[in-house]
Amino acid sequence: MNVAMLTGHLGANPEAKKLDSGTLLCRLSVATNKRWSDKDGERKERTDWHRVVAFGPLAENCLEYLSKGSHVAIQGELQTNSWQDEDGNNRRDVQVLAKSVEFLDKKDDAPAVDSDDVPEFDGDDIPF
Repeated sequence: MNVAMLTGHLGANPEAKKLDSGTLLCRLSVATNKRWSDKDGERKERTDWHRVVAFGPLAENCLEYLSKGSHVAIQGELQTNSWQDEDGNNRRDVQVLAKSVEFLDKKDDAPAVDSDDVPEFDGDDIPF
């Protein structure tokens, strides 16, 4: 089972791109934080950054309702992309393909949006 669940804040405004197929793609950069105390009682914090992509109507709603700092809960699946850079080095990254995005800020009563039909894309369609 491939399930990813994140709750965090956007580190930048959503970015949009229209794919050759005509489908709208929206990229989100989501920060999640972990806080704990070490053995000496000192408070620690770590921030992890996650690349999230949404497609179609879900992407449109993310563009309309979200901005830098927005609080979101995302459910989706992990996707690994592999490619060779200009120097011939093998590169790899992991992103979350969003199936649903819940807008946790109470601005404008923004709805939670689901996408049951996220299309399959090969590496050639992903613009990064």
